Amino acid sequence: MFGIKKVEVKELEDEIKGLKDERKELKRQKKNLEDEVDTLQRTKKKDEEDLKHQMKIWKEKNELELEREKQRLEGEKAEEIAAIKQEYQDKTEKQLKESYKDMREMYSEILKRLPDMNVKLSGDIMK
Repeated sequence: MFGIKKVEVKELEDEIKGLKDERKELKRQKKNLEDEVDTLQRTKKKDEEDLKHQMKIWKEKNELELEREKQRLEGEKAEEIAAIKQEYQDKTEKQLKESYKDMREMYSEILKRLPDMNVKLSGDIMK
């Protein structure tokens, strides 16, 4: 025929079979890699969603802590203001009492120095 020996045909058929098997293996590997890429993409998407969720929770937690701290500080401020008001009220009352006492003493001294007079209801002065 064409000068090709049966041995060479057999070798070429074996080589073709080996290449077909290799092609099948490469297609299988390609499919596995595509599946793995798909799995990784889904995992990445899920991880990103989880991360967003965790960030949202962290942000809300920090906002709550900030609000609690703000309320605590406002409470302390209100207590300090109440204490200052009470202190001012106590000082004012003390000053008023002292002023009243001083005024009574002063009027008492003034009344002691005035002469005693009896006045009738008719308005005449008795001597």
